[in-house]
Amino acid sequence: SRSKVNARGDYKFVKQYLAQLERAEDRKFRIAYYQNQSGAPRNAQCNVTHLLKLLYCLDRNKYNPDGNKRTKHPAGMSLPSNITDAERERLTALLPLLTHALWIEQRLYEIIQDYISNPRRKGANDLASIDIRKTTLLPDSKYSFGFGAPTDLALPIIASYRVFLDKDYKWILPFNEFAEDFLQHLWNNYFRKYLVSEKTAGNTVGTKISRNQEIWESLYISAQSYLNQHLVKMVNSSKAESESKVTQGSSKRGKGKRDELNATTGN
Repeated sequence: SRSKVNARGDYKFVKQYLAQLERAEDRKFRIAYYQNQSGAPRNAQCNVTHLLKLLYCLDRNKYNPDGNKRTKHPAGMSLPSNITDAERERLTALLPLLTHALWIEQRLYEIIQDYISNPRRKGANDLASIDIRKTTLLPDSKYSFGFGAPTDLALPIIASYRVFLDKDYKWILPFNEFAEDFLQHLWNNYFRKYLVSEKTAGNTVGTKISRNQEIWESLYISAQSYLNQHLVKMVNSSKAESESKVTQGSSKRGKGKRDELNATTGN
């Protein structure tokens, strides 16, 4: 249980990192490190185990569909009951990504909030497992969201972002340049449609979302094609840039030659 793991001091490295983050970014985290912790939010999204899941979702070395047949996606993951030194080392390497994972989760909740609050919807909610009678507090949220959602709702989306990480857990593209656009892309083209279709079919997605390999796979493939398109654009624009430099250079050289010619011929 969390209480035992916490008592052993296994979460100390997470606490220390969050304390640094609080100082550096002037924000406050409300995390439940053990059961019935006083003052900690009741929402499961604020459990320390949830934070660890967010990190595991971005572990592109462990969950690599291209090179690993057994653990393709962090779907239905169960956390170890004790954190070994090797595990702590791996999580420590992933810790700098926690702030990004939290941002993705919070931003997704904001998008859902905007979607269900749209006046054109007239209070009708067509998203599966989004309960407008409840509220949700996220770990670093300055306010609560006006709906309840499955704890693991954001996990497959966060996991798809690992496509943009290299083997040293560094972003291939600057996070701020693609994160919002990619999230909107996933929401509009896939995730919203998935939640709507599940609701239409009368289904809930609570526990299913974390176990449904199909969702994780679809979002991962979507991320790959998004990244490829982005890289192709970058290559094309740098090609165009270097070609224009070459053209400018040759036209300058041409002008120089013409000037020389004019000088010698006296024109």
